[in-house]
Amino acid sequence: MAKNVKAPKKDPPPKKERKVKQIREGLRGIVRIAGKDIRGDVKLNHALLAVRGIGLSTNDAVAKIIAKELSISKDILIGELSEEQVEKLDGVLMNLHSHLPTYLLNRRADPYDGKNKHLITNDLIFSLRQDIEKEKKLYTWKGYRHAYGKKVRGQKTRNTGRRGMAVGVMRKAILEKNKAATGAKKEEKKWLWMGHPRHFKNKYESPKRLWDKDRIQIEGSLKKEYGLKNIREIWIAAAELKKYRREARRLLSMLEEERTKDLPKIIARLNRLSILGKEATLEDILSLEIRSVLERRLQTRVFKKGLAKTFKQARQLITHGFIGVNGRKLTSPGHLITQEEDDKIAYYKTFNMNINKVKDEEPETKVETKEVKTETPKVEEKKPEPKTEKKEEKKPEPKTEKKEEKKPEPKKDVKKGDEKNGWKEKR
Repeated sequence: MAKNVKAPKKDPPPKKERKVKQIREGLRGIVRIAGKDIRGDVKLNHALLAVRGIGLSTNDAVAKIIAKELSISKDILIGELSEEQVEKLDGVLMNLHSHLPTYLLNRRADPYDGKNKHLITNDLIFSLRQDIEKEKKLYTWKGYRHAYGKKVRGQKTRNTGRRGMAVGVMRKAILEKNKAATGAKKEEKKWLWMGHPRHFKNKYESPKRLWDKDRIQIEGSLKKEYGLKNIREIWIAAAELKKYRREARRLLSMLEEERTKDLPKIIARLNRLSILGKEATLEDILSLEIRSVLERRLQTRVFKKGLAKTFKQARQLITHGFIGVNGRKLTSPGHLITQEEDDKIAYYKTFNMNINKVKDEEPETKVETKEVKTETPKVEEKKPEPKTEKKEEKKPEPKTEKKEEKKPEPKKDVKKGDEKNGWKEKR
């Protein structure tokens, strides 16, 4: 057996020498137009595409404007232009909004000025960055996608759009290692407090101990007292009260000079809801209870004003649109009523309370039924006489007639006719 012999290595092919363009004499190698360095051996029509803000749709139009204003042809090389021509060209590019039609401008009706503009180079980059930051602050859907570095225009992200570190469990392990090494704290993002745009934030905070017996008993008694639908409405009132208590604690930690600025605002708000008086203090704010907020709900005010007989009826009238405040229909029983609105609560639709009428009519119907019962025995004596006569007359006649008529007919037909006809008639 012959052993495998390796073939001798071939020499690599010689490298081809690159062809270097020979630049004409008097032609500049690099020209700076609108802050962009461009080679001198490029035509003007193609060189304009290197400037940010000038694309394929505006390239020909800008070249025609330059040819008209500066009498420079499209096919001229950039390196052949003099310094004076380059300065004039820059001036035309910076004022394109005065030459181009409005449908070719890239910044129509600027939200800050209201003017039509055509931005290029750094002005375009700055305005774009400013618009993105505005979307992030407003926390729109585009701003949310920009903030998390995801695709914005509805592209698919299953296979593409994965940036940064490894995806999955490995990412957590890498982050923990980096934290242990550097000891850096997690940076808090201020705009995250607004919550996810598709998942609405709760108006309340559920208690830490859900099955606390004492708390459940207190909440159950409040629910019955004020005719609430569920216990969440108590939690919403507690969250409203918690805001004012938090502000009061913050003011207590401040100096007296700084405290006098913010304290009147909180007291004015509580006075407007008629929860506290004008001469209230921080101690009065901290001593407030949930009942003070529940008393200002629309449902309780409707019941206290006598527009409804019970709390449940007050809730039904509000939800079905029978209650209005100052001529405006309100359908939320938990709406907090101010001092000005308290006197303007009334029926939004025409509504008649028929509760008293029904109670007055009930005894009259009972008396009428008794009178009818006294007259009924007279009618009962007359009724059995015709019934007995009808039964005696009607019952024997049809039975005798039917028996006499039915018996002879099938017997005669069976004798005269075929057996088949007799079977059919018997069936």
